Amino acid sequence: MAIDIGEEAKDRQSTTTSGSTRINMGNPANASGTITSVEIWAYSNLEGVVVGTFYTTNGDTLKCRDSATIGAVTSGSKQTFTEDSESSPPSHNSSNW
Repeated sequence: MAIDIGEEAKDRQSTTTSGSTRINMGNPANASGTITSVEIWAYSNLEGVVVGTFYTTNGDTLKCRDSATIGAVTSGSKQTFTEDSESSPPSHNSSNW
């Protein structure tokens, strides 16, 4: 079964400054297992991108379950990257650059 986690990667016309972590709270993981690819739509070129899965420990506190380094992401279209990280419901995905 494919792991489906996070909302669709598309041009949302929003930006965040470098050094930020964005956690996608939409569409928590549908199953436990290994995530094999990640889709990112970057508004501008990004360097040092790291993606991960997070889970809630209590209330609004999140903890990283697993992460993978993507590196550079070119802006202007949806980019798909192969990676290998673990997920279990109700995990959420994130990116940091």
